[in-house]
Amino acid sequence: MANGLDYQVVIDPTSANAGLVSYFGADPFVSTTPTSIDFPNLGFGFHFPGFGFFRNKPASLGDTVFEDINRNGIYDSGTDSPLSNVTVSLYQDVNVNGLYESSIDTLVATTASAADGTYLFSGLAPGSYLSVVDTADPDIQWTARQQ
Repeated sequence: MANGLDYQVVIDPTSANAGLVSYFGADPFVSTTPTSIDFPNLGFGFHFPGFGFFRNKPASLGDTVFEDINRNGIYDSGTDSPLSNVTVSLYQDVNVNGLYESSIDTLVATTASAADGTYLFSGLAPGSYLSVVDTADPDIQWTARQQ
């Protein structure tokens, strides 16, 4: 390469890049660095531009909907009662504050808890999510002690 000229190193971060596909296989991948690096007025010496990628495997999020009989916040098999057919909604936590805000957070999916109280959202892209139980669901039987 001639000295004193401007150069740009660019990598194709898509599935059209055979080298990335041969390494990651069918799994999607995401760039962790810029996909182009500029070298204005390249001088003498060695330059080692690096490009980073990571495997982007889909994630899952789930848990159990239950009546917390002993009020310890943990599902205790044999003590607590699983609640079936309760509506659970998954929201993208847009401002990443850990709080559901209906005017900000985006609905991703809705499901109902299974007979054993479990629910699962799968195939999720990286991000911050909130699972929200519909407390108005008729399958939740509120008692005066719980309210």
